[in-house]
Amino acid sequence: MYQFIETISVKEGQIQHLADHQERMDRTILHFFDSRSTPDLNSVLSVPAHARQGWIKCRVVYDHDVQEITWTPYQVKKPASFALVHTNDLDYSYKYTDRKIFSELISQAETDDIIIVKNGWITDSSYANLLFRTDDRWITPAHPLLPGTQRSRLLQSGVIEEEPIKPSDLQQFDRLKLINALLDMENGPEWSMDVIKNL
Repeated sequence: MYQFIETISVKEGQIQHLADHQERMDRTILHFFDSRSTPDLNSVLSVPAHARQGWIKCRVVYDHDVQEITWTPYQVKKPASFALVHTNDLDYSYKYTDRKIFSELISQAETDDIIIVKNGWITDSSYANLLFRTDDRWITPAHPLLPGTQRSRLLQSGVIEEEPIKPSDLQQFDRLKLINALLDMENGPEWSMDVIKNL
C-alpha cells in the first residue's frame, strides 16, 4: 500500500499553513484510495509540550488515514554542491514516503544534492522546489516534480514567477535558492550558480 507524507512547519508552537497541507492530503487520498473521507489535520495535530518552542518539523505519515506523527527540531541544511541529473522516468507528483530514488541519484552524482532534469526541463532538487534569480526577479521552473505548498503561495502572491527552464537557460541566472514547506524566501538557502558542478 502506498504511503505519503506531509511535512509541516511549526514555529513557537504555531502550526503553519495547515489548510494547504490538508488540501494536498485530501487530493492524494481521493486519488489513491477513492475516498472523500479524510483525516482532519486540525483535529489530529496537537503540538506536544517539547515542540512548543523554536522551529519544529512535523512529519505526518498517512495512507487512507494518519499512521504516524513526529515532531523534531528543524535546522536548515545547506548542501555545498549540486549536479544536474537527467532522468525521464522519475514520477514524484505525489509526496510518497519512498524516496529511495533520490538517495540513489545523489550517490551517483557524488554531490550533496541534485537538480533533476526530466524530459529536457529543469524540475526540482531532491527535497525542494527551485528558484533562480535574474535582474532581481526570482523564477521557478514551470515543470516541477511536485508543485509544493510554499511555491504555490509565492506564485499566488506574485513574489516569484514561473517559466519553463532548460539546462541551457541556467547561464542567464546568477543565484539559486531552495524553497519548500519549511523554507520560505527568508529562510531558503541561497547560492551563486557556480555551486552546480556540471553547469
